[in-house]
Amino acid sequence: MATIVLGTEDSTIWATFDAELGGLGHTVVWAATGQEVYDACLATPPDAVLLCPNLRVFDGFACCEILRNDPEISNALPIVLLTDEEPNPHDVEKAGFTGRFPETHSVQYLAERLSNWLMGTPGLI
Repeated sequence: MATIVLGTEDSTIWATFDAELGGLGHTVVWAATGQEVYDACLATPPDAVLLCPNLRVFDGFACCEILRNDPEISNALPIVLLTDEEPNPHDVEKAGFTGRFPETHSVQYLAERLSNWLMGTPGLI
């Protein structure tokens, strides 16, 4: 199954996604700052990255740009913005996000979207 790096400062969000993704057979690596996300991606290349926008050190948008510009990180890596708010589409595109996913969701929807991202099908909700 997949290894997913989850960048969030919110332990409730982490616990929710860890339970949901773990229940689907995936491994979740929690990173509480943008620097921790970057370090985790270099240490063990993940299959996908979920980023909340309000991370410390680098916010989610800057972290996505850093990952996209690092030659050691695959350009095919799905990097997904995790937010219930409607982001500025220009900012999402500029950062290089694969898609956007809501913090509030069903497990079935998470399983479907993750499957699409892992198969290389980009998309916003």
